[in-house]
Amino acid sequence: MHAAWAAGENRFDRPGELLLTARIEGKLVGIGGLNRDPYAQDPGIGRLRHVYVTKTARRRGVGASLVRRILAHAAPHFSIVRLRTLSPDAAAFYAHLGFQQASEADATHFMRLEGWNPTTPSPSSRT
Repeated sequence: MHAAWAAGENRFDRPGELLLTARIEGKLVGIGGLNRDPYAQDPGIGRLRHVYVTKTARRRGVGASLVRRILAHAAPHFSIVRLRTLSPDAAAFYAHLGFQQASEADATHFMRLEGWNPTTPSPSSRT
């Protein structure tokens, strides 16, 4: 991510994009971003990118809070947010947040944001 930022390839500064950090007592413990999905032909599809929480801050709600804030920002700009992870732990984390499994080569999970409200369960997780 740092190299793409330095080269100007990805600054998370196009319409609807965002890069957030999480801090505890001033110390950086998490980061996550949102881009227009470069693998989708539809500008209404966003991509959750580079979500990372330090080991010492995991299981404290930092990652969930970060992702929910990113989704709240995404909702007015994108109808779907996708991501790709190869980690079983990360896959379980995203499923817990309401992401559905995708069967695409360039995305392992997605969430539809129509009607999504950060104070209620995600549309994907409602029955």
